[in-house]
Amino acid sequence: MLKRPDKITPPPPDKYEKFKVCIIGSQGVGKTALLNRLADNTFSEKYEPTVGSDFKIFISKGVKNVQLNFWDLSGDPSYVEVRNEFYKDGQLCIVCFDITDSHSYQMVDKYVAEVKKNGGEKMPVIVVATKSEMATRRISPKETIQGDCIKKEYAGYYEISAKDNEGYEELVTAMKRTLKENQ
Repeated sequence: MLKRPDKITPPPPDKYEKFKVCIIGSQGVGKTALLNRLADNTFSEKYEPTVGSDFKIFISKGVKNVQLNFWDLSGDPSYVEVRNEFYKDGQLCIVCFDITDSHSYQMVDKYVAEVKKNGGEKMPVIVVATKSEMATRRISPKETIQGDCIKKEYAGYYEISAKDNEGYEELVTAMKRTLKENQ
């Protein structure tokens, strides 16, 4: 007669502190590239617009294991009603603009207002300038944009390059710090 094996108890899953993070900004600024670099450490030159929303998970292990659940929200104006639903229960919003595109920078305040209206006044916002590898074509000095973000009491300002994989460590550290401060 065959003997049944003893009960197999799987090891407990890692405990993660989970957070919902929304990423928003004008079309084509590099939100999806930012997300792909964070979640998968990949970059593609090919532009594919986000239809509605996309979802990815970023896990950061350390003293405290953190799971950031990212919602990449389309910048297409026709998806505004869809975006508004995603802000609910969000704990942080990343508002992106293209460092070489003045219109995308001018839209930052509009997106922040949208976030605050639909996600709550207390939701922290970090502003991220994408495509920092093209800094020679930047629309405004870094210090000017940083000053604007401080005046408007945003949770921070960072410049990143998905292409060159730069600025991500600082951004992740800032996200984790901001989430911890706003728990």
